[in-house]
Amino acid sequence: MGRAGPIVTLVLLGLFAGASAARGDDGEAGAEAPDDGIQLGLDPSADGDGSGGFELGDDGFDIDEVDLDEDPWWELHGRGSLISAFYPKSDERTVDGVTGHTFSLSSIAIFLGLRITDDLWVKTEVEYVGEDGGEIELDLAVLEWEAVEKLLTVSVGINYVPFGVERFYYAPNRNPLIDRPAPFRRVFPGTYGDLGVFVKGRLDTESGFGLRWELAVVNGLRGPERDDRPTLETNIVRDNNDDKAVAGRLGAVLRPGLEIGASGYVGRHDDDARRLLHLFGVDLRAEVGGFRLVAEYVLGNVEEERLNGGSFHRWGYYVTLVYRWEPEVFAIDWLEGSLRIDGIDGDSRVRDHLDVDRLSAGLGWSPVEHFFVKLEYQWAFERGGSEIDNDLFFIEVGAWF
Repeated sequence: MGRAGPIVTLVLLGLFAGASAARGDDGEAGAEAPDDGIQLGLDPSADGDGSGGFELGDDGFDIDEVDLDEDPWWELHGRGSLISAFYPKSDERTVDGVTGHTFSLSSIAIFLGLRITDDLWVKTEVEYVGEDGGEIELDLAVLEWEAVEKLLTVSVGINYVPFGVERFYYAPNRNPLIDRPAPFRRVFPGTYGDLGVFVKGRLDTESGFGLRWELAVVNGLRGPERDDRPTLETNIVRDNNDDKAVAGRLGAVLRPGLEIGASGYVGRHDDDARRLLHLFGVDLRAEVGGFRLVAEYVLGNVEEERLNGGSFHRWGYYVTLVYRWEPEVFAIDWLEGSLRIDGIDGDSRVRDHLDVDRLSAGLGWSPVEHFFVKLEYQWAFERGGSEIDNDLFFIEVGAWF
């Protein structure tokens, strides 16, 4: 795909956004999505009045999914999945670094929410991740206070770092495919929790226009790679330097079902607090009928010492198009088809298997509520010289409550 990847991305975004805007001008087509339509885990505070655009569904827990505004005073949710990856060819050098195997545990996560008062909650999420030999991650452990209804919520503790929108549907029961988009594996280091102070809010208008904002001051990444995220194993509450990182996202709901946003992250990542890591991203989300589209572009600049190869930049993009069918017949709760194009340049200093565009096609099936089976085939098109025989085929089964 080469340089055509970003061009195709822009064309798809323009066509889909135009279709969404056209439907919005139609009095009925631009109305709020029906309760049985596709619901995204994109706006945890949406209250279903149609002014906020994207809403959470009831098809699984996710970040901030549990709403404790009403009884009961506690809620418990969980999910788990098994994955098997196969290489039709011979080479296992991929963006995700996965190796061919029989079914193995991908992840198990438990969410617990406790309501102390009407405006004060305790939320925690613990996850076991099966990759790299397996480890336990503490993604969420916060005291959350809604200071001003919808406009301002303050959290203190370990929380998800706000950047982009991929974090809202990375969970297996929300991800239409099986693996994650390339830029959130190799540019921004995926979904992770960090210790700090977090604020968020939203503003909706009767016209359908709305704003979403998130801001966090956290300890920060300890390097530019995914393995540099703070974890329980590396003492998540300890910072490796005296500098704090700042991250955030600002989103604008142009009309119900159409939202754009921009994100940023800046912090010093080395032990001496001398080298900066800058990340910037833009995103778009849209829904038209049973279709939904999510797209992001992420750009990073990493300062490094000359002894480590010097500073470099990296970038990545993805566009995911999904259609869900809910026929309400025996043994089919829903069927879902998805296509995704994505690509990265993982390091501007070198040409390797991380200079790649990918095309992924997936099918999802839920025979009964709270259970799913997914298939995905992925084609990789390396830009760094000769192509590698590293296409992938995935199978995933999972359940949630």
